This record gives sequence, C-alpha cells and structure tokens, in this order.
Amino acid sequence: MTMATQTGNWSSGLFGCFENLGLCVVTYFVPCVTFGQTAEKLGKSCLVYGLLYLIPCVDCYVATKQRGTIRSVRQSDEYAYRIPNPTHTLSTLR
Repeated sequence: MTMATQTGNWSSGLFGCFENLGLCVVTYFVPCVTFGQTAEKLGKSCLVYGLLYLIPCVDCYVATKQRGTIRSVRQSDEYAYRIPNPTHTLSTLR
C-alpha cells in the first residue's frame, strides 16, 4: 500500500503489503530492521534507528517523527492506519 507521490491516492489495495511477502515476514518478526532500513532511505542511520525502535516509548516517538517526514515527502495522510495495525503501516512505508 504505497502512496502515489503526485496524486496522494493509494496505489494498491488494503492487503497490498502482501505483494512483497519477504518484506511482510521481516516486518512482522523483526520490525526494527524494516524501520532502520526506512530511516536509511531518509538519510539517517539504519543501525541507530533500528535500535531506537526496540526501546519502549522511544519507538513511538521516532516512528511518529519518521512517519511525518515520509508524509511530507509523499504528501500523504496514512496516519489513521498506524493504530489498528502498526506492522502493516511499517511495511507500507518502505
């Protein structure tokens, strides 16, 4: 479920995260890896952000900041999907 950069519309359906099964499995079992890789694409340290994602409460803060950066880059509004299914949201950010 990725956002189209120019239009702001969803480019795949609700279960689009299953299109890349490898990413889906990694995100489910070790979400810190996916989070770190996403941070690296934004010019930040994969290792540092992956480790920060393992710390309770800190993970919510850095995830919110990262999501804000991605939303501003993609001009999207995907925040509503974080609460019901954080793993799905994390895999769609990559």
